Amino acid sequence: MFKGRKKNKERLNQAFMNLKDKLVENLGPNDKTILFTASSEEVKKTSPILNLGRKLVKDNKKVLVIDMNLRNPLLSKISKVELKEGFSAILVEDLPYENTITKDLYKKDLDLILSGRAMKNPDDFLQISKLRNFLDSLRQRYDYILIDSPSNLTYPDANMISQSVDKVVVFTNQKDKNKNKLNNSIEKLEKMDAEIIGYIITDYK
Repeated sequence: MFKGRKKNKERLNQAFMNLKDKLVENLGPNDKTILFTASSEEVKKTSPILNLGRKLVKDNKKVLVIDMNLRNPLLSKISKVELKEGFSAILVEDLPYENTITKDLYKKDLDLILSGRAMKNPDDFLQISKLRNFLDSLRQRYDYILIDSPSNLTYPDANMISQSVDKVVVFTNQKDKNKNKLNNSIEKLEKMDAEIIGYIITDYK
């Protein structure tokens, strides 16, 4: 029984290593900000994003994970880091981002900006110029900035944020792929001139 668990853990670890390598291969030398969205809210992506960040810091990279999913934030729950001030305070109250950075409990070299308080209509506060300035300031500090956001088919947030990042990755599952939700998600991003580098199927077998 224990051998089986160890083998599954090794496979999972290798899968995230492969994901990290594939992501880096598809990034240009100046690509630092990567937005992750999904074809539906049912697709699980926060845990993979967090684990991707943990793999990147093992390569001695400076990495920040930001929870911009203010409608259904999960980074605090999954990372088990206490939720205090976060991205919502940066967005609404102009709180300096330095006041919101916290550390991952598992990889101390990994920085996190949690969501802060959840919001029903965060798109009302998303100003593209303000978001670009925020991300530009982070570029000076980090090699990679991984951004978790809601499904871009369900809400407008990710489509808006996509205008301020270098690259976009879409999470999906077989059900959404078969129902063309993945294609619809990509089409919405393309209308915003987003630079999509690929998609990840979470339940691929």
